[in-house]
Amino acid sequence: MKITVKKSGDVAAAKADVLVVATHRPAKASEEGLGPIDAALDGLVGRVIADGEFTGALGQAVLLHATGGLKAARVLLVGTGDGDRDALRDAGAAAGGRVRELGLGSAALVPGDWVTSEIAAFAQGFAYGNYRFDRYRTGDGKA
Repeated sequence: MKITVKKSGDVAAAKADVLVVATHRPAKASEEGLGPIDAALDGLVGRVIADGEFTGALGQAVLLHATGGLKAARVLLVGTGDGDRDALRDAGAAAGGRVRELGLGSAALVPGDWVTSEIAAFAQGFAYGNYRFDRYRTGDGKA
């Protein structure tokens, strides 16, 4: 799995199967990481938040299909709760697991205004959640 980190101004140009956007609770469409994506999706993120489908709660993950304003076909909104390092790691694991379930090959993280150690904690959790030991599996791997 290839993981890249994009500055929020570069999200429309990110070439990945999914853009992973993590945000603290309460989620707001105007946040640094969500704002450009909300604009590229014609306000879809804001509507999802307003409808209560995404609140930013720890581990919450909502998959959106991009309609044309982004190069990525999907956007995964992930809640980080209060946003401490352990919460970021847990949120990263939830995102990584969801990306693995979908069978996607690449992801770009849109961290907003996070510092390097926060990005590292999320990426570590993402790697853990995305990992699956299947060396000795046979067949289609769905067992």
